[in-house]
Amino acid sequence: MNLFTSLKEVLTEELINQIATQNNEKPEKVQKAADALGVSIVGGLIKRVTTEYGMNLVFKQIQKIEFEPGQISKLLKNQTEFDAIKSTSEKDLNTLLPGIKSSISSMASKYAGTRNSLTSSLCGIMVAIVMSILKAKIDSQRLDAESLAAYLGDQREGLLNVVPEITDKLIESIGIQALLENFTLPKTEQSGSIPANNEGKITSQPFLVNVDTGESGIPFRTYLPWIGISILVIGAVATGIYFWNQSQSNNAASENDPSLTEARTIEEPPKKDSLVKQATTATVDLSSPMAKYLADSSTQKGKA
Repeated sequence: MNLFTSLKEVLTEELINQIATQNNEKPEKVQKAADALGVSIVGGLIKRVTTEYGMNLVFKQIQKIEFEPGQISKLLKNQTEFDAIKSTSEKDLNTLLPGIKSSISSMASKYAGTRNSLTSSLCGIMVAIVMSILKAKIDSQRLDAESLAAYLGDQREGLLNVVPEITDKLIESIGIQALLENFTLPKTEQSGSIPANNEGKITSQPFLVNVDTGESGIPFRTYLPWIGISILVIGAVATGIYFWNQSQSNNAASENDPSLTEARTIEEPPKKDSLVKQATTATVDLSSPMAKYLADSSTQKGKA
């Protein structure tokens, strides 16, 4: 059943007259104020359940209601019970829809032409009525927080038809412009819950993928010494290759550099043949016939 239809059934003529008599006001004005406040409270709840926290909070507060919608008229006849309901409902309003009471009470007062004090008092009554209807809905259809939020979301179309004269002001006061076009249920987070059969044990993905870090099999730490040796061997080989390449580069550079060749020639010791030739040259007079004979390889051997 539509929530606003249920509200009409609870706000009987008898109940409206009772509230009007207690507050010395005309019944028609009380009816108009009740309609404006009822639709504002429902609109605020629709907006509230669009988040996971708000959805759970609304569900929790509604479950605390201890009276049925049909008992409202009887409860309001007793001043003590009326004051208790009013006080509790105002606390619920501040908990579920903080900061909304002043704006919707002012709007309803201007629309119905009632005193602000009456509208403020009536606001607490309407909160009690709306929440008692929702509590009955939860009990009869066994709704959870998410299904209750979906039910409230379905009331958007009916919300615009209750008091069309103040629809624009209503939408502005409770800030549900976007919700009228698109209402989505909040995404509940399941990742934080821990299954009961795990007894509170939280498992985590190992940092090393595809490596068994459990107690079964060979522990990973067994391979650590071999990994260290492998790293040392690879490092030694890499170092040898590096110095060998440096040596080859230096040799190639020295062969191409004349200054390095000249320096090496000066520093290297003379060969044995060279020393003999120098000694022969030093002891023989180059101007003598013997020197010329020895120096000329084309002359006949064995010549005296």
